[in-house]
Amino acid sequence: MCNIKYNKGEQYLRILKRVIEAWCMMMVIIMDKGIITAEELSTRKNAYLIYRTTLAKLSASVTLDGIVPIVLFIIFFVFYWQVAKIPFRRTVWVHILAAVFSVFVVVGYSFAATQSLELIFADYAQMTKAVVSLIGYYGLFLPCIKLCYLAMSRKNVFARAEKAPSGWIAMLMDRRPFLSAFVILLLAWLPYLIAYYPGIFMGDTGAQISQFFQLPNGTSNYLNLISDSQLINNHHPVLHTVLMGTAVKIGKIIGSDNLGIFLYACLQYFCMAAALAYGISYLKKLRMPRWFQGGILAMTALYPVFPRYAVLLSKDTLFSSCVLVFEIFLIKLVREEEAPGKKNAVLFLLTMLGVMMLRQNGLYVVLFSLPVLFLGKDKKRRRKTAMLFAGAIVLYISYTNILFPALDITPGSRREMLSVPFQQTSRYVRDYGDEVTEEEKEAINKVLDYDKIGEAYDPNISDPVKKTFHEDADSEDLKAYFKVWFQMFLKHPGCYIEATLNNYYGYFYMGNDSTDRRTRYYESFSTKCMEERINEKGFDFHHLDMFKGIRKFLEMVSEIVLHSPMLTIVQASAFYTWLVLLGTGYLLMLRRYREIVVLLPAFSILLVSIVSPVNGTIYFRYMLALMFVMPVLISAVIKGGGKPEENAPVLQQQ
Repeated sequence: MCNIKYNKGEQYLRILKRVIEAWCMMMVIIMDKGIITAEELSTRKNAYLIYRTTLAKLSASVTLDGIVPIVLFIIFFVFYWQVAKIPFRRTVWVHILAAVFSVFVVVGYSFAATQSLELIFADYAQMTKAVVSLIGYYGLFLPCIKLCYLAMSRKNVFARAEKAPSGWIAMLMDRRPFLSAFVILLLAWLPYLIAYYPGIFMGDTGAQISQFFQLPNGTSNYLNLISDSQLINNHHPVLHTVLMGTAVKIGKIIGSDNLGIFLYACLQYFCMAAALAYGISYLKKLRMPRWFQGGILAMTALYPVFPRYAVLLSKDTLFSSCVLVFEIFLIKLVREEEAPGKKNAVLFLLTMLGVMMLRQNGLYVVLFSLPVLFLGKDKKRRRKTAMLFAGAIVLYISYTNILFPALDITPGSRREMLSVPFQQTSRYVRDYGDEVTEEEKEAINKVLDYDKIGEAYDPNISDPVKKTFHEDADSEDLKAYFKVWFQMFLKHPGCYIEATLNNYYGYFYMGNDSTDRRTRYYESFSTKCMEERINEKGFDFHHLDMFKGIRKFLEMVSEIVLHSPMLTIVQASAFYTWLVLLGTGYLLMLRRYREIVVLLPAFSILLVSIVSPVNGTIYFRYMLALMFVMPVLISAVIKGGGKPEENAPVLQQQ
């Protein structure tokens, strides 16, 4: 690796750039990013500078005492200087990503601290600090992304050794990758299956069981049902409701509600283990090194999030498992591996149906993947693939548009697609309610309960506001509402921007570790869901007291792991957003445009998440599918179309 030679003018410019980057990053670390008030200025050093001016506030924000700032500056300068010597490919994508990630961090920090953009735009001092932070983070992310891409392109880093592995586990993983991974996962997760018998309940579990047994529930109480005798509706995936309800019905025949729902938990447990084992075994097909394959297996077996979701009675687990298998099929199509036989064709078809039927956004995952039909030279293969996609989509449309009406199954509420405008209106009413006219109130009140939305507004979740939605609102009412919505936007566009960013910054910012997100599916939450949402309707679901000690131990271990540096980000929604963007930038840099198709399902999940009801800081399950597919996805990006030389241009000047 040779160094790049510069003339004297360019050398001075390089030094100046490194100095600015190092100084800004040093300032990011030592600078108080909070808003400095006039009262605080009087008690801080250098407050004698021009009182209440930007200079005084900036001076009060920074501690210049000690040698720490100097050491930090030297460390960053040396790091930036050395990385700049690498003859990296000139590409705009690395700079765009560094800038985007910098914005994510600065904006996300502001919302995590103040639930607004106040830390950025409160005054000139805050704007100056924001600019310094943006430059500092940009200077840090730029070399880090370059080093990441350099590692991804090195053949020796991600090469699979041809030599047979030593050790019986490694040999077994090499010879029987699927079976060995499947058995290891089943055994590793077994303590959770036993301790949390009959399964971990969450908010939707009781509602789905109630629907199946035609009992009043949260959704049937507000929807305009097609028939009062059919309480099953498509707010929750009907297929999943039927699967779960059938298991409970079998349990009632046997004489145990617990045993019934446990049958479903076991089905989900085995399906998730099989899907993840398939993904881990496919890493061998992609020629990923054994250390990587083994590391992913160890993480999947031991990281608490995986076994907890394996026994969580939620649609997200089966959906994410189907997305993983679907993604592998998609990668095979892009890489033009061997044409699928009848068995694989049937599995591919069933997987697509599972993706679409197990979650409302599953249809978008499949639709976003349609560009794969235009790839490849084998017309017969493309025609066969098109028939599979068409068959799956036609079956799904028939399922929702023919079967559902025939069974009087009511569609989900329109409100589920309106989280963004509803949150914007509610924040506007909260912050600028005195500016709302009577005419505007009337238009809003026909769609939402105007008197409640301002107080009900929660910046991180739209459910409290959506609950005030009037299901009988017609198209004219919605038209009048959106007219008012747009008028309000013109008056205070910043309010709308803040409402949206506040609701979704957790999908882009990794710095906010939510305790609620970590502990949501512990015993206390599960028991509460059992007792308050389903047991009062004549059921008897409960965790066994004899395993209470094991549950406490598992939750203690989970807390330790999820609080550990580096390990905690694995459960951060934004972590997967960043990985998807890094993978996309890598493919764009190398001009491997056709392979971006494998990332399109991930983008569909991201897009749906940022119009979902809840912030990524609170719920992780909306991103669970990305957690499942990420090892395979990143491996496919690294390995490309099976040609090692594709990554070579990373170090070439152009």
